[in-house]
Amino acid sequence: DKTIQIWNLNKGKWWYALRGHSDRVSAVAFSPNGQVLASSSRDKTVQLWNLNKGRWMSTLTGHAEGVEAVAFSAGGEFLASASLDKTVRLWDCLTGRSSCTLAEHGDWVRSTVFAPISSVLPSGLTPPNPPLVRGGVGGGGLILASGSRDGTAKLWRVDAEGLWMLLRSMRDNSGDVLCVAFSPEGRVLAPGRREGTIYLWDAAGGGWL
Repeated sequence: DKTIQIWNLNKGKWWYALRGHSDRVSAVAFSPNGQVLASSSRDKTVQLWNLNKGRWMSTLTGHAEGVEAVAFSAGGEFLASASLDKTVRLWDCLTGRSSCTLAEHGDWVRSTVFAPISSVLPSGLTPPNPPLVRGGVGGGGLILASGSRDGTAKLWRVDAEGLWMLLRSMRDNSGDVLCVAFSPEGRVLAPGRREGTIYLWDAAGGGWL
């Protein structure tokens, strides 16, 4: 019904509804401090909501097709959105601007997730001739993963200079990757596939476990 319903779990009661999307809502994510909610929709937008006030904050636009998933970085400064336009976009939550676009998938991107730590990969690990694209993300660098209908799960790094590179592309010819998740320490990535299987990938060393 294009809405987001907020519930008070302590009381087990409905609290309020958030309305603003013009098409179905595909995913939601809480910021690490629990004060902001991000929502994605087939209307091609990401909406940010202030949960303390139950009010809309901003709309993030830029995707050419519907947005399937959203995820906050561990510090809450950045948001990643996965889209049917075959890209993952990174957003600065303070400015609402798109910091960079990750565009190496060949089909719909179904999911994205940040690693819980920024040191998943050994320092100095780089693939042959990695594509480097100027972006706007600063800080100590971010690691994130994405899953796509092209059959791959991809591992990305955005470094302190605002450059991104594709670190690994994982494929096992089993079809559509619907979801991706990191283990708590960030060293294992689990892609979930449409045919009902989950594989474990060594994100630090490479290779299936």
